[in-house]
Amino acid sequence: MRELAIRGSVLLRNDGLLPLPPGLRKVALIGPNAVRFTAQGGGSAHVTPEHVVTPLEGLRRVLGADTEITVHAGVFPHAKLRPLPPGMATDPETGEHGVRLEHRTADGTVLTAEHRDPAPWWFPIILADEVAELVVRTRLTLPAAGLHRLSVLGTGRHTLRVPGNADQFHERLQEGDDIAALLLNPPSHTFTFTAGAGPIDVELLISPQRNLPYPVTLTGLGYEPPRGTDEKELEAALTAARAADVAIVLVGSDADTETESLDRTGLTLPGRQDDLVRQVCAANPRTVVVVNAGAPWLMPWAHEPAALLWSWFPGQEGGDAIADVLTGAEPGGRLPTTFPATEADVPILSTRPDDDGVLDYAEGDRIGYRAYRPEGVLFPFGHGLSYTTWEYLRAETVDDAADGSVDGSVDGSVDGSVDGSVDGPVDGSVEVTLRNAGDRPGREVVQAYLEQDGALRLAGFAAAEAAPGQTITVRIGVAPRKPSSGPHRLRIGRSAADLPLTCTAI
Repeated sequence: MRELAIRGSVLLRNDGLLPLPPGLRKVALIGPNAVRFTAQGGGSAHVTPEHVVTPLEGLRRVLGADTEITVHAGVFPHAKLRPLPPGMATDPETGEHGVRLEHRTADGTVLTAEHRDPAPWWFPIILADEVAELVVRTRLTLPAAGLHRLSVLGTGRHTLRVPGNADQFHERLQEGDDIAALLLNPPSHTFTFTAGAGPIDVELLISPQRNLPYPVTLTGLGYEPPRGTDEKELEAALTAARAADVAIVLVGSDADTETESLDRTGLTLPGRQDDLVRQVCAANPRTVVVVNAGAPWLMPWAHEPAALLWSWFPGQEGGDAIADVLTGAEPGGRLPTTFPATEADVPILSTRPDDDGVLDYAEGDRIGYRAYRPEGVLFPFGHGLSYTTWEYLRAETVDDAADGSVDGSVDGSVDGSVDGSVDGPVDGSVEVTLRNAGDRPGREVVQAYLEQDGALRLAGFAAAEAAPGQTITVRIGVAPRKPSSGPHRLRIGRSAADLPLTCTAI
């Protein structure tokens, strides 16, 4: 899984800072995703791994004990707090880790009481007809004195009672009757309270929403310990960046933002993340930005850091994979989509039908990378850099009329392979010769595009690996083209916008 995450990482820019040199004295790890790393998206496909390696853990392993690593979130864009730590809450009746959940009638009579183990949320909570109120009681062991943040998931009217603080209220009702919306993306509200360190009994009263077609609800608790104000936390991050040999900034999204049953409303990174990147880059020119996200976001600052790596949601071994790439493992990923310069440059943003329920596909086959204006592209489809440099030497078509996938072939001692040859009938193949012109081994994804009727269409691709100075030849099976008049050319290169070789399609 670690190797797969490395192979999927996309190096978008590099001014020579990466790979990081050995012997770093001090590294500043900054950003909301440095503190709250996201390994996978949300929704019904989510699985709970036995462990998740964070970027901090990965960097400590590869950099060693002689490198000091400071960690600062800098900004706080997350809409929801992290789930209550399992060891922080205890059932006041049994002393077990977790909470006490009571079902009460309108006059306060306790119908049932049960222990619930620690969990991101508790579901399903079945509501009998006579249940008017749910009460969650728990004893929290607070790590420090100050202003604490406690969030509550779910709908209905919530009342938080904390000793020494006035009761707090919040109401949130669900529109519509879609249970998936409640389960997959439950609303969250954050309360704040002041308390010292140590144990404190907390009580949450919930008047559940009852005008829904199903007698079920959920709830959950999140927590954030005392911290400085947003401005103080940002300044602490910038101070750490100025004092470091290298600053590594992790920004992005999370499983609550990129999830099932939720449409994003825009492409701007949540919160003040754009501001954080710009200020850290100004504080330390030796800044690497790592974007921890599952789908494109705008990066108006993309040319300001010395290096820019897109890690996606890389899975449970993601922290080790990111650290490996930053210190020299070859980033093998290439973009499977186009990254726009601005939101206005996206050819199609809305796929919502009109008032009559009709969705007009007026764009025809001009979708994806075929629909973008060149000036509207920040990073093109297929883009991704290597830690070495490549020279594309020549391309020749081969009329082999092969069926099935086409094997790659190489000249030299390092094997090449085809990762993207087409399944089923092919029109032929193209052999591409290229040379690793750098001083280290590398991996290149050679892409073949059919130019037809003034538009490009990806026809096949192959991954090649070569030692320094080695010349290799890879063969790509070319997918069948649609019937059309006029010449058909194959354009060969490393992305939809970088195609130095041309040959005639068979």
